[in-house]
Amino acid sequence: MPTPSPLRRLLRPLRAVTLLATVAAITAPPMSAQKNDHPFADIPPVILRDTRPEEWPELRSRIQTRVQRYLGERPPAPSPADLRFEEVMRDEVHGLARIRYRIQVLDDAWSEADLLLPPGFDPAHPRSAVVAIHGTTDAGKLAVQNPERSPNRAYAVELARRGYVVLAPDLFGYGADTPGAGRNAYLQAFEARHPEWSQSDRRVWGLQRALDLLDRLPGIRHEAGYGAIGNSLGGGNTLRLMAADTRVVVGVPSTGVSPQVTNIYRLVGWEKGARAQADEIIRRTGRTPYEITDLIALCAPRALLFMEPFEDPYNPDTTASYLAIRNAWLVWRLLGEPKKVSMLIHGDGHDTVPDAREHAYRWIERWLPAQP
Repeated sequence: MPTPSPLRRLLRPLRAVTLLATVAAITAPPMSAQKNDHPFADIPPVILRDTRPEEWPELRSRIQTRVQRYLGERPPAPSPADLRFEEVMRDEVHGLARIRYRIQVLDDAWSEADLLLPPGFDPAHPRSAVVAIHGTTDAGKLAVQNPERSPNRAYAVELARRGYVVLAPDLFGYGADTPGAGRNAYLQAFEARHPEWSQSDRRVWGLQRALDLLDRLPGIRHEAGYGAIGNSLGGGNTLRLMAADTRVVVGVPSTGVSPQVTNIYRLVGWEKGARAQADEIIRRTGRTPYEITDLIALCAPRALLFMEPFEDPYNPDTTASYLAIRNAWLVWRLLGEPKKVSMLIHGDGHDTVPDAREHAYRWIERWLPAQP
């Protein structure tokens, strides 16, 4: 057999490299597919494989510390026992009795909330109560009470018809909570007055005052705890309220899981966290002080149903949302309550269509019946 020339020996490995490169080019997906179909989602775990149940209280405390760095410091405020509120109106909406309350949130800040009563309501026979939280809309609390204009988000009316007492509060900066100066001026004034606090936690504080109101009203099963439901901004605040307040025993956040790792572009300098602290950490490190898994884990082991869609323009990377929920669910399993977390994945975008709402209501009824 003739011996290969020096030139052929030199070209042989080059031909092999060329062949491998050609095969790789043929079999590899196009760059657009890599970006769109295989998103990268770095969702950190909340617990480890060898974490023991008795270690959870310490881990939970550390999570709360991380979340607090993002939410900021609350100023001194009246205690729940000192809640000031007044009834301002009684009327009827879609065949349901409605009572409007004015609630003191901070010393000089008041908000409103509508209480919808179920048909045949009798204070002598208490009902369970649910907080219906509206999304980003100037209509505020009215957005969850209008089956004609907002048929897919009229949670307050639909839950009241199913036997619940439903409270629909205005979120901070929306509805009657915003004075005549307008939302932007109102929020800027808040930032100037409370630079170490956050708009996110200010909304949660207002919702907790709404729970304080429920604690004071007759005809409600206070000992059973409360439910909470909302979509979009209402979904995010459902999750935040549940993480902050154990009085909420069942929650349904719809389009409310927005992982920091994939939506960080939405976080810097826009209603997210205390400016002086959280935004600087984001700019310096490219990461927020906490991840959404931390917030979810703070709700354990209470009942949570997540409704997360494809085709959501405000949270395009659904993979990260699913991983976040799964990682946090491990805490429920650790605590012996794996059945108290569920997830409905649908393709109807940033909304809750009728079958999704029916699933949500049945979830609430499973863990918090309207009547004993």
